[in-house]
Amino acid sequence: MEENVGPKILSVGKTLHKMIIRAIVGDKSINEAALGDVTHPTNGRDFKLIKTMRQSGRDSYPNYSDSKFLDPSPLGEPDQIEKWMTDLHDIASLRALRPEDELKHELKVHLGLVQDSSGSSGFDPTEFQTSPSATVASATVTDAPLDSAPAPAAAAVAVAETELPTSGETESMADDDFLNELRNLSS
Repeated sequence: MEENVGPKILSVGKTLHKMIIRAIVGDKSINEAALGDVTHPTNGRDFKLIKTMRQSGRDSYPNYSDSKFLDPSPLGEPDQIEKWMTDLHDIASLRALRPEDELKHELKVHLGLVQDSSGSSGFDPTEFQTSPSATVASATVTDAPLDSAPAPAAAAVAVAETELPTSGETESMADDDFLNELRNLSS
């Protein structure tokens, strides 16, 4: 294991980010004291990243819940720090800003509003879009007393191709705002 190799770029997900921020500012709800400025050159802290693999059925996924900040320690010797500061990463160069017109075009291609002019993919997303006059499938669930025998699945849920009812026509399991949004999707 190498030690004091200098600054590294750490890209983390929201779980690790939350752990780091909570450690720095503390969390009164779980009685966790704030560590303060963990980046201080003389009394800052190293962050020990601990990755374990967890099982979920047949799949496994990384878990970082054991990661933690170590006890305060100096950043390094003055000559090491000077070398690190001269060899810092140019983080600004890693960020590529695209012109607004290019972003709008890519969004339109993604939404299937325009064809990809580069012709690189040959994929036509309009094949998977519905026409505005398409009907919406709705499901009706029948209520049965709890003490009765379970009904067959086909009788319990009836799916039909229908237009969405206007408010007041039938008792709805969804609120009016949801239904209005659903209606506006096809218009």
